[in-house]
Amino acid sequence: MVAHAHGNEGAAAAVRAGVHSIEHGTYLSDDTLRLMKEKGVYLDPTITALVDMSDPEGEYDNPILQMRGKAMLPTGREMTARAWKMASRSWRARIPLTLIRTIERWRTK
Repeated sequence: MVAHAHGNEGAAAAVRAGVHSIEHGTYLSDDTLRLMKEKGVYLDPTITALVDMSDPEGEYDNPILQMRGKAMLPTGREMTARAWKMASRSWRARIPLTLIRTIERWRTK
């Protein structure tokens, strides 16, 4: 089961409810990332979606979404870096698999 969540509270609730993966997780706190690590929950940060949303030549031809993407992108990158840094080797091994899935989706658009 996958939860689509940018916000910390929704993602934390989903993890406690037993999801297997969080997609996006833009605003995850360290506490939520630790909970995910403890429960073995995957993270699919989908940074490429934020990049695409920010790009005027991207899939999202909407100035408001472009502004939103530009505002979210630094936070999403920072969260992903924090997740990577706190991850154990076994948990870290899962991140590239979900990033590959994100990249594959990006290539098909």
